[in-house]
Amino acid sequence: MNRYFLRNNTKNIVYRFLSIFLIFILILGCSPELFVKAQTEFSNVALGNNVIADCSNWAINNNCGTDKLTDGDVNTISISNNSDSADTVKEIYVELNSFSKINEVQLFPYYYNRNGFPEDFTIEAYTSSGWKQVCSMSGVEAPETMVSCTFQSVEASAVRIKVTKLGMDGETYVLILSEIKVMGSLCDKSIPLPIEFSENIAPKSEVFAECDTWGYNNGFVAENLIDDNTNTYTWSNYENSETVPKEVYLLFDKTYHIYSLDLWAIYSKKGFPVDFTIEAYTKEGWKQVYSGIGTEAVANLKCDFGSVDACAVRLKINRLGQTEQTDKYALMLSEIKVTATESTKKFDVFSVVSDTYTVKNDVIYCVDRNTDTDSFKSCFYNDFDVEILSTDEILSTGSQVTLKHNVFGVSKNFTVAVTSDISGDGSITAEDLVCLRRYLTNIDTFDNAHFIAADINADNDVNIIDLVRLKKNLINLSNIYYVDSDSEIGNDGLSVN
Repeated sequence: MNRYFLRNNTKNIVYRFLSIFLIFILILGCSPELFVKAQTEFSNVALGNNVIADCSNWAINNNCGTDKLTDGDVNTISISNNSDSADTVKEIYVELNSFSKINEVQLFPYYYNRNGFPEDFTIEAYTSSGWKQVCSMSGVEAPETMVSCTFQSVEASAVRIKVTKLGMDGETYVLILSEIKVMGSLCDKSIPLPIEFSENIAPKSEVFAECDTWGYNNGFVAENLIDDNTNTYTWSNYENSETVPKEVYLLFDKTYHIYSLDLWAIYSKKGFPVDFTIEAYTKEGWKQVYSGIGTEAVANLKCDFGSVDACAVRLKINRLGQTEQTDKYALMLSEIKVTATESTKKFDVFSVVSDTYTVKNDVIYCVDRNTDTDSFKSCFYNDFDVEILSTDEILSTGSQVTLKHNVFGVSKNFTVAVTSDISGDGSITAEDLVCLRRYLTNIDTFDNAHFIAADINADNDVNIIDLVRLKKNLINLSNIYYVDSDSEIGNDGLSVN
């Protein structure tokens, strides 16, 4: 009887286990996204990305370059230059996919004989606070399989493998690896790449600078400043005074995280700027990042200023250098170089256009009711020409405006949002109440401009509170609220934080 009980009890346990297993399978079958997520949550976020590392000429010429470290093939290798000492430090920098949350780095040895594998090394991740050591290993000798370095998850844009003791290949010390995998998943945060991945972005830019007429007609044009050739040059008009201001603008092809700007003198070092400032166009507008006072003429002046996200730079010269004519002054340069990495932030030279109005997602807002076209135009910075694409004398929500940057020559179209003018007729009436009610009852939707106009209390949301505010505004039209300049408005007309 006890055997019968045990046999039935065992069957029940097995049946329960199978039932739970089948239910689990059915859940996965009904929710394929769960299965996909389980497979893709952790992947190699270094696959196919850039690598910076020491590599011998022989290796490069024989298809054993640094690109083999992230090609996904453990049967290819990368070989460094040989070293006389095991203590020669070598570093490998690996770019990650966007901004990743990583918890493991895998190093694969040379598949043929495992020679050249690093014996002592550390692994660092480039985080929002800079380089951070996440793993350290020592005494590793010619492993037969992949070496896994696991650590607590960290958000990073790159990893650095710092080898402090090299392995041997024959009688020489060398670094040989077949593959580097960085396991992790993408995350929402963003951080630029470290300066080790930087490049000179000036050749990708447009340059705007005054140029002497004779020089321009004879090939000494402003574009020589960004041709990545220090043997070409340009100069401004000659002046009788050294204090005549001059400006040089560089408009980038996108937003970059810039670290420094280099000024290269012409062969004689004449006309090199004495007093100058460097400004970067940030999301908040022009920001001074460097100042040079009493600068002596040198072949190359490196102006470091930490780092800043910018889409343009401006060199403002307040005191010119002397030319070959002792009583004449000018700006003479052969090259401008800008050291930068691509930024994760996206903005342009229309980010800040006025002290009165705010621009975001192609909408100009904080516009008061009954604003006429002349008053509207007068509120913009002198850098911009303003064209209103309607014949109405009073601005309304939905009015179309074109701004043109006077220096860069680029134009952009915008839509106006007048707070409380939800219907877009230029006035605040009961019709605006109707429009707001239709939105709140999901009958109508708003684009960016009308959403901002309906956000009466500036909380980055449109709800019943705005309806109450609008009713009060109809009674007291002077009580108008404006959207805060830090609010984020989504492209679908809905608020996002």
